[in-house]
Order: sequence, then structure tokens, then C-alpha cells
Amino acid sequence: MDRFKIDRAKDVIDLIKQQTVAVFNQLTAGKQDDYQHLQRQHREIVTKINRLEERYVEEEIGGDLYHKYRQRYDDERIRNRGKTDEAIPAGVEPR
Repeated sequence: MDRFKIDRAKDVIDLIKQQTVAVFNQLTAGKQDDYQHLQRQHREIVTKINRLEERYVEEEIGGDLYHKYRQRYDDERIRNRGKTDEAIPAGVEPR
């Protein structure tokens, strides 16, 4: 009879584990989406900076425009990085 109780307890523990994982995934689903969106924004900012540098080197724009937009993109990247650090879902290591 004791053996029956142990098996039943294992079944209950497995069920509780599965339910806990399901609830965790539901609660963090929004954070994962937000984090992926912020990562995409960061990549877009880096692409803009690279394009800006190319245009400056190829003399398509002058130094004044380069510095103006470079500062703007750097500020945007810093703000985005702060939001990204706050939105890191559990189990994801920051870069």
C-alpha cells in the first residue's frame, strides 16, 4: 500500500511541474515578444549608423549632418539598450 502512495505522489509532482512550466510560459510570452521587438529595433539602428558612416565616407553628406545624425542614432541606441536590458526574459543571457 505504501508503494501505491509513492507512485501517486510522483504523478502529482509531474503534473505540478508541467502546470508550472505552462503558467511560466504564458506569463513570459509577452516579455519575449517585447524583447525580440527591441532587438529588431537595435539592429535597425546599427544599420542606420553603418549607412550613415558609408554616406559620410563617400562624401554624400557633410560633417555637420554626419555628426547631427550620429548623435541622434547613438542616443536612440542607448535608450533602446536600456529598454532591452529591462525586458530580458528569464532564461535569456544579455549580450
